[in-house]
Amino acid sequence: ERYANGQAQMEATMADPLLQGTNGILTMEFVVMILLCAVGYLVYWIMSIRDREMLFGVLRAFGMHKGELFRMLLLEQFLSGGLTVAVAIVIGNIVSKMYTPMMQTAYMAEQQVLPMRLSVDTMDMLRLYLAVLIVLVVCLVILVGYVFRLNMTKALKLGED
Repeated sequence: ERYANGQAQMEATMADPLLQGTNGILTMEFVVMILLCAVGYLVYWIMSIRDREMLFGVLRAFGMHKGELFRMLLLEQFLSGGLTVAVAIVIGNIVSKMYTPMMQTAYMAEQQVLPMRLSVDTMDMLRLYLAVLIVLVVCLVILVGYVFRLNMTKALKLGED
């Protein structure tokens, strides 16, 4: 058999249990990791805001408007969260290009005529970035709600206990 049906080979490859298992494991790892990162992100920021409640009360007593306080917190969120995600995207792209050739040896290298090549679907990457953006926005909404519920005036009543 000199010629092969490419569509049939593609369907057989997509039905391969090893490939489906690998994709399933990677998908579950992604979902679990994004949830763990979101929970860790929220816990860190809630603890950070709770520790600085008195500072926020002092800043408000000195005349800082609530809008300025929110802008300060948003800038802080952007610098710590947004830049971290951007750096993670760059590192992820570099690492995926480095480790793709290593996967070729794991999946029957003796049967592969051409070397494995990294193929990135733009829509998949946009969905990934959208998922991360949604998680960041949800976390930001939760944090804004938490800051609104803070009673900063109580933080300044130090001597009345």
